Amino acid sequence: MAKLDGGWWVADITNHVGERVFSSRADGFLADGSQLGWIGNEATGTLSSPPFTITHDYVNFLIGGGTNPFDTEKATAIVLRINGKIVRHATGNGQSDKLDWFTWDVNSLIGETAVIEIIDQDDTADETALAFIMADEFKLSEYAAVDPSSESIVTQLDQHTIPLPLTMADPNPVFLNGEFYIYYLIDTAFHDWYLTRTTDLINGTFPQRVLEATGDAQTQDQWTGSGSVIKDKDNVAHLFYSGHNLDFSPVEAVMHAKATDNTLTKWEKQVNSTFSGTGSYSDFDFRDPDVFYNEQSNNYWMLLTSRYNADAAIALYTSSDLKTWEAQEPIYTANKPLNFEVPDWVSFNNGQAIIYSDQNNNERDVKYLVKNEDTWVPGQYPSLDGEFYYAGRTASSPTQTLMFGWVAHKNTRSNIGSADFGGDLAIHQVSMTESGELAVSIPEQYLSALATPIDENAQTNNDNSLLVSPGDQVLLGSNNKINRLHFSISSEDTDNRFGLIFPAYEETTQTASIEINTATETATFYFGDSLTQSNSNITLTPELEGKPLFNREEDLTQYIAGFEFCCGGYNTLQAHGFNNLTGDFSKLDGGWWGADVNNNVGERVFSSFADGYDEDGTALGWIGYSATGKMDSPSFVISQQYINFKIGGGSNQFDHPKATAVVLIVDGKVVRSQSGKNTQPDENNKLTMQWATWDVEEFIGKTAFIQFIDLHNDDGSDNSLAYLLADEFRAAALPAVLGEQSAPTSESRIDSQVTVPINLQQGVTVDLLLQPESGFGTAYINDFRALTFRLYDLDKRQVGIYSKQGTLNVSEMSRFSEAVNP
Repeated sequence: MAKLDGGWWVADITNHVGERVFSSRADGFLADGSQLGWIGNEATGTLSSPPFTITHDYVNFLIGGGTNPFDTEKATAIVLRINGKIVRHATGNGQSDKLDWFTWDVNSLIGETAVIEIIDQDDTADETALAFIMADEFKLSEYAAVDPSSESIVTQLDQHTIPLPLTMADPNPVFLNGEFYIYYLIDTAFHDWYLTRTTDLINGTFPQRVLEATGDAQTQDQWTGSGSVIKDKDNVAHLFYSGHNLDFSPVEAVMHAKATDNTLTKWEKQVNSTFSGTGSYSDFDFRDPDVFYNEQSNNYWMLLTSRYNADAAIALYTSSDLKTWEAQEPIYTANKPLNFEVPDWVSFNNGQAIIYSDQNNNERDVKYLVKNEDTWVPGQYPSLDGEFYYAGRTASSPTQTLMFGWVAHKNTRSNIGSADFGGDLAIHQVSMTESGELAVSIPEQYLSALATPIDENAQTNNDNSLLVSPGDQVLLGSNNKINRLHFSISSEDTDNRFGLIFPAYEETTQTASIEINTATETATFYFGDSLTQSNSNITLTPELEGKPLFNREEDLTQYIAGFEFCCGGYNTLQAHGFNNLTGDFSKLDGGWWGADVNNNVGERVFSSFADGYDEDGTALGWIGYSATGKMDSPSFVISQQYINFKIGGGSNQFDHPKATAVVLIVDGKVVRSQSGKNTQPDENNKLTMQWATWDVEEFIGKTAFIQFIDLHNDDGSDNSLAYLLADEFRAAALPAVLGEQSAPTSESRIDSQVTVPINLQQGVTVDLLLQPESGFGTAYINDFRALTFRLYDLDKRQVGIYSKQGTLNVSEMSRFSEAVNP
């Protein structure tokens, strides 16, 4: 449904009103803007209306197309939902070129909040079939358009469930009445709060809007943000949430609502309870309240994320009655440019932890803190998942603790896009080890639901074991339904790189894989590398290999070797440790936004033509390709054999009159140089950088610096590009490339990584949960860490196990799906 290009032109449809109607087969577009043309009968999906209040006796509408009821496998229907339950339904009229009026009698439902859902689950490709639904002119009326049919009334005790996961932004779960209540922000409009409930994690109740953002610039909660639900000692339910309005002072505040019925779907805002940060706490960043009763201190605690004396902070407020809140010293602070998000207190029998999301560059993921005497500190392996899993918050039943987060969508809904805000619900099980560390594993519900073996005809022994030699792989088939793969791996070759592969299935696709590296204790998901062409002497993750080549002495945590800074006006580069700036380089406003560069790492790159400022503070905007200049990096001691970096732009060498190059200077002499490859912008006008490597083993121990040179004023005197791009200068033990023949390695794209202890002699256990219909998966490693990844074409891909360096003993390899209903 997301592909549909609005209403369909219906000049040839009888009884249409106006120029357009809804049709589930029509013209469409991909998320990247590519025009698909006619989608056709095989298009499927669901579409829900905004909630509305029933104020009249009848709902009249036009309907046409397929006649399969809502509760059939290939439904083509329209339903009316109240409190998530289907109370009325209709199917098409069995005609492809005509709409007919249909009427629901809703007199008994006046005053209720309702949603209309359009359903097309018929994927029959035959264009002569009625595998679609058409609809138009939904109206509340005092009069019936046609006689209402009694068969349109649906009577049910329980809600019809819908499959999980759902698309959402931040989830705010709570366990109540034997169910996980997943309150969540929708990832559109002003982020209203919705609710779905689940016990099996496979299906949930139909989402209901429970708290609405005003969308009004004159109110604090123009936008709503994350929060939490809690019941007090009198069993009254309270909902605390963030109100956000950039036109207000404060910009962010904590707001409060109370439940008005026992369904916990209707809430009354307590506007007079609103408060924001005071004193050392910021009122610009003040959000995501997590409220719970602290048995040890015998009062209510509220964790928030804010700034405290300009540091990123997990703030603490306390209350005795959930009405009046007092600021306390922060739980945790860190010198970070961006604040933390969605803190979450989680308790186990042997201790407590605080989970939070870190949005800072190169650190984006879900982390946790544990208490060391009186101080909260990061855990030994602080990241619970990779960067594509975010906003994790927990809810605990009597038998388990689950963490609910979202796996990010990509901004073009394609594998090569960049992470966007919001995504699909992803659920992990969380526990605390005997040593007090948090561990992540596949939830028990998935193990129970996905227990039907799939016969893969894999070449395994009778006990589901096999050997995988270096350079080999074993592949299983593709599967378009939710499934899981379980296996264990051991090896006497403890220094190994192995993992899971999702091979390319046609020429236009790239291989994807999860590689486990025993030397670095990392699991990494990446695109673009061919396992048969890879070289164990080349790092497949140059943006993660080694360490930043140079730092800013005033702030060693700031990633200036990756140009992750900006917006300081004139002389921003000098203010961040770069020296001897000449020409236009003093005007550059730090790193340039990298979304317009293919294969960029992080958010910013060095560009010699970006936005700039004059010395008097005047904003110059785009400086342009005619900009020229030089500058030197902070000095550094060469400590590794290789220096890896990304470079793009013009190909003129450093000694050319119109040079565009970077050079390494040792003892006052240029000892290495590199220019771009003169690669022109692609069809989307995106620029390109490639990895480059200098072997500097002979200079280890020497002090050096990098000089950036752009002397090309874009005067048309030659064919070389008149700019320089550069990024990600790192000292490394392995090269990114080995000469020009290794250039394809630069096409690999690292999406996500997590650190996890690995001991191949003791064995590694992996549970791989794949959700092809939603386009993502999670690898659970040793029941300790998860790596969640986005792969939109997962339904078309085989999955396999490979080894790069040592022989693997694979055991217990089995694949499972849901049981098929008879």
